[in-house]
Amino acid sequence: MIQGNINIPLLSGAYYISDMDESGDPSYYGFIQESGFWRILEINTANSTFRYAVGSNAYTTNWGNRTYLEYDYYDKV
Repeated sequence: MIQGNINIPLLSGAYYISDMDESGDPSYYGFIQESGFWRILEINTANSTFRYAVGSNAYTTNWGNRTYLEYDYYDKV
C-alpha cells in the first residue's frame, strides 16, 4: 500500500489512476491518459524497488497481464 508522501513520476501529461492491485508483493498501480497512453507502476516492497511498464493502447489487456509485463527503471521506459 502506498502510504505517506510519495512523488510518483509519470512523465508529462495528465495520467489518472485507474486500477490498483495490492493483493501481494509486488503491488501494481495502473494509470491512463485520455489519449490512451498508459503506465503501470510495480512496487516491490521486498526489494525496495519501483519499476514501470508503458504503452500507447490496450490498457485493459495489459492490466490483465500486468504480472507478465516487462518493467524497468523510470528513465529506461
